This record gives sequence, C-alpha cells and structure tokens, in this order.
Amino acid sequence: MLRASAVGEEAGVPSSTLVCEGFLGLAAASSVGLGMPNLPVALVPGHTGVQSTVELRRNILGVALQGVLDNLMRPP
Repeated sequence: MLRASAVGEEAGVPSSTLVCEGFLGLAAASSVGLGMPNLPVALVPGHTGVQSTVELRRNILGVALQGVLDNLMRPP
C-alpha cells in the first residue's frame, strides 16, 4: 500500500497507509526506498491476523481511524 500512497501523494492526493505495529520499521524503510521518507502511516495496534473481529474493530475505530483522519487533514 505504500506504493499506492506514494503515487497518490506525488499527484497531490493525501494518503494514509494502515500499518500493523510490527511493520512500522519496514514501512519507514520502504518509504525511504520510494524516495518519500515522510509517507503518512496510521498505526493498527497488534497484528490483524491474530485479532478477533471484536479486537480488530476496537483497534481500527479506537486507534487507526484517528491516525487516518490526522494524516488526511494535515498539509503535507
């Protein structure tokens, strides 16, 4: 998803990539590799593959959603 965000950002469209906390370092390194070290990411606590539907919903609505909104509303 970082590649899609990079294309959007280059076109002037704000973006926000959802990233599980275990992959934040990889997202940062990938952003640098794409030539856009400040690509906005929104944290998804834990890992989606091991969360129940209830946990995932709570993490998306309680944490990730605010990160996405912040990324989309602030200037680049």
